[in-house]
Amino acid sequence: QAVSSARSFAEAAQEGVQSSCRSTDMTTKTAMSPEEQLEDLQRRFQLLEGERKATYETAKLNIQQNKEIIGQMKEENKSLRNQIAQLRDEKPQSLEKNLEDTMHSVQILQRKYDLLKH
Repeated sequence: QAVSSARSFAEAAQEGVQSSCRSTDMTTKTAMSPEEQLEDLQRRFQLLEGERKATYETAKLNIQQNKEIIGQMKEENKSLRNQIAQLRDEKPQSLEKNLEDTMHSVQILQRKYDLLKH
């Protein structure tokens, strides 16, 4: 919301400067008095100052938002790195080892069954 109001202010200031330049172009043909020229320059200066302030506020808000995003991304990055480290530490048993253990268990159960059968 602050960004849109700052942009609106900046756009209005820019339009004011542009219309001021157009009116100055037209009035230079009719010769302005020094007082009128001073007033015109002061008005244009105020418009430019307003535009500068709006641009500054917009940039300041963007910087703050970017800092927040960077902080969130750093936290996410840290979390992902921790997950990767955990996955590397967990060494899954090989398929052959699992098969060997299962076959051993089956053989033991087979012997027990054979003993009970006789």
